[in-house]
Amino acid sequence: MTKRFDLIVVGAGPCGIAVGAAAEKAGLSCILVEKGCVTNSLVSYPYYMTFFSTAIMLEVGGVPFTIPNAKPTRREALAYYRQVVKNCGVDVRQYEEVEEIFGKEGDFTVRALRSGKREETYLAEAMVIATGGFQTPNYLGVPGEDLPRVHHYYHEPYP
Repeated sequence: MTKRFDLIVVGAGPCGIAVGAAAEKAGLSCILVEKGCVTNSLVSYPYYMTFFSTAIMLEVGGVPFTIPNAKPTRREALAYYRQVVKNCGVDVRQYEEVEEIFGKEGDFTVRALRSGKREETYLAEAMVIATGGFQTPNYLGVPGEDLPRVHHYYHEPYP
């Protein structure tokens, strides 16, 4: 059975979560469709990373980001955004990759694959694309950047 929503958000990073929390507060039926886990891009950040932004600048959904230091770590941010999803009742469809969006304002159809296998179809009045840019490296066009040992994202040095 195909479900209809007021709003579908593609991406469950901080911006997608903020939209989902606002939609819930406004009483809209809303889902977030995320190809990975909640805040998937943050999972790829260096393990011991500390954000440059203060916790208050990273707050979403009216949920206080309370930590002992001014600037949160990756681990604190991951826990915070999961808590926002839980506290605000945001419906996140994890591990569903959007394959196709078609239609027009007031009548969108979204086709997604759940865990790469089962197809899901959703209908929506409105769409928000909150996929961010982390998954698309900014290639420089220099010789060697496509070699197998050249990485465009940080990887832990230990196996």
